[in-house]
Amino acid sequence: MGWEVQETVPVQIELANGYKTRSMGECKQAMVEIGKLKLEIDALVFDLDEVDIVLGMAWLNSIGGMWVDWPQQIMHFHFNQEQVKRKEQEREGGRWL
Repeated sequence: MGWEVQETVPVQIELANGYKTRSMGECKQAMVEIGKLKLEIDALVFDLDEVDIVLGMAWLNSIGGMWVDWPQQIMHFHFNQEQVKRKEQEREGGRWL
């Protein structure tokens, strides 16, 4: 993604599928595009195999309420006074919402 990774104290996470990994650093003010939505975030960097990005609790908390249609894998939320709807999509080398 071309981001500058700064060294930090490693953070260990476990994904819902049981995969465990430790962070490799942090990218401050990284620009992320999810469809038409552009976000500037502080991102911890992990080796996540087939997943490109995990929206952490800090970011999810910042947007307030959200509704997830789990069977359809669609997230609905408001960001910058706009309604956002994202569905998981397959792409070469990974998946994204």
